[in-house]
Amino acid sequence: MKAVYLLAFLAGGALFGSMMGYYGKCSSGACPLTANPFRGAIWGAFIGALLGFSFMQGGSSAVAAESKNLVQINGEDEFNAKIASAKGVAVVDFYADWCPPCKALAPVFAKVADAYAGKASFYKVNVDNNQALSEKFIAEGIPCVVLFKDGKEASRVVGLAGDEKYKKEIDKLLK
Repeated sequence: MKAVYLLAFLAGGALFGSMMGYYGKCSSGACPLTANPFRGAIWGAFIGALLGFSFMQGGSSAVAAESKNLVQINGEDEFNAKIASAKGVAVVDFYADWCPPCKALAPVFAKVADAYAGKASFYKVNVDNNQALSEKFIAEGIPCVVLFKDGKEASRVVGLAGDEKYKKEIDKLLK
């Protein structure tokens, strides 16, 4: 199915580029899209391929739970009940659906959640849907993973990091 989308973007880009080359000729011939229909088709196909790849990477707007060990938090009351008043280690991923680094972190976070099942609790908070929480914990740069020990913030990792970084931070809190 993805190949069909990619081919459609390629063909659409090539068609658009060749039309630009035919109808929008520039006088010097130096314009990449409008010098001639052939050059326009090549550049249009290239741009169409880039758009196609980005479209295929986007996927659904909702971040799916990749692990049964991840719990989605919806609202400050739920956050307080599950994290602020809890004992032990809780790891919270502040993310947004539109954020490419957040999407890249999702499988890493799920892998870490599976590795520490039973030792720590893992949660996800969508900053767009929970602005009060993101402001309270100053989650301005996302992804922002905040680690809690007995309901109090103990550490945080801002930006995309590998699973070893998260494991190291969790291991510190489990000691």
